[in-house]
Amino acid sequence: MTDIPAEGTITGLEAVPGKSDRLRLYLDGRLAREISTITATAHELRLGQHLSEAAVATLVGEEEREAAMAASLRLLSQRARSVAELRTRLLHQGRPPAIVERVIARLKELEYLDDAAFAQRWVETRQRTSPRGAVLLHRELQQHGIDRHVAEQAVASTAGDAHAQARRAAAPRLARLANADFEIFARRLGGFLTRRGFPAGVVYEVVRDLWQERGEAIPDGYDER
Repeated sequence: MTDIPAEGTITGLEAVPGKSDRLRLYLDGRLAREISTITATAHELRLGQHLSEAAVATLVGEEEREAAMAASLRLLSQRARSVAELRTRLLHQGRPPAIVERVIARLKELEYLDDAAFAQRWVETRQRTSPRGAVLLHRELQQHGIDRHVAEQAVASTAGDAHAQARRAAAPRLARLANADFEIFARRLGGFLTRRGFPAGVVYEVVRDLWQERGEAIPDGYDER
């Protein structure tokens, strides 16, 4: 819409077809904008009422906050998100930065946004379904915009036994390495565990132990690597 009135007298409040919760607000005979029935009721809008420029600005601000909140709840209903992720999505939608920050603050108050809880759930889910080492967990959390200290606390609180986690991560790979000689076994399994973020010492021990559990001897020189 162009030439939207900044102030004026309400000359029309019409229902938007197909949207029972929306009204078209007319000022001095011109369509000013659509507003929610909640906003209209809260401000007791009525025909003949004069709206100052400040009053119109207040309505616009409330509408923008309401729209940003609704968009946020839709995004959060799809999956949990970090504060940074939600902020990025809302700004990408073209919502005013000040409105975005107010909505984020409110969602934090309601405990719909909590980076510490997000990080904790992320680490727990990863370790349950796809075990990985602390290095990779830190990297993944930072990619979600989680503060470094928050990420460290989440990883530390669910650290568990890195050796056992590495063995669990390696288990699905063993079948495809059943006929491999030690060099291929160590290179492929070791490379996989390293990419999963496990430290070199843990990778070395797990490769050694899993090879020996096959009843095979470790080749000379491996212990010195």
